[in-house]
Amino acid sequence: MLEYSFMSKARKLEIGPAAIPLSGYEHLDIRPGPQIDHVADASGELPFVTETFAEIYCSHLIEHIDHRRTIPALVEWRRILKTGGFLDVWTLDFRKIAELYLRNRHSVDGWYPDNPDRVSALWAAKRIFYWDDDPGGSMWHKACFDHEYLSYCFFQAGFARVKKLTQAENPGHDYGYLNMGMRAYK
Repeated sequence: MLEYSFMSKARKLEIGPAAIPLSGYEHLDIRPGPQIDHVADASGELPFVTETFAEIYCSHLIEHIDHRRTIPALVEWRRILKTGGFLDVWTLDFRKIAELYLRNRHSVDGWYPDNPDRVSALWAAKRIFYWDDDPGGSMWHKACFDHEYLSYCFFQAGFARVKKLTQAENPGHDYGYLNMGMRAYK
């Protein structure tokens, strides 16, 4: 009961909610918006004191951080996480993208923006390197992960324990078959 009470009253942060923020969280995004509480680049120094949040949730943002900044970003996220707290990260599973491409089964994903002919290599490129018309390039994917690599990044950033998550444990949007979630504990 004590742990539940601690967690229910503790501050929670969602990093990168864009237009669909989760209820019950403070929201940090690179762009200001009506439901954004904190504006900062999630790959850099964050405007919080050490051990501010009991829980951090990040869905489909980490792949937009340059791969060379993944571990430093996770170190910073760990810094603002309370001891005993956890970080949930959801992203695309690169292993599943590669498996679907190699088996020519990418149609199960059903995601074909600007690819009406369903060309396999173009589907894979768009899933890995997602792009849009943003002139600043902030919407481009700059990293890719599977469970092993994301675990490695968590441990390099100093997290104590890591576990895979099921879609049922995701309070946010279900991105389908390619969705991958992991929890890291401080």
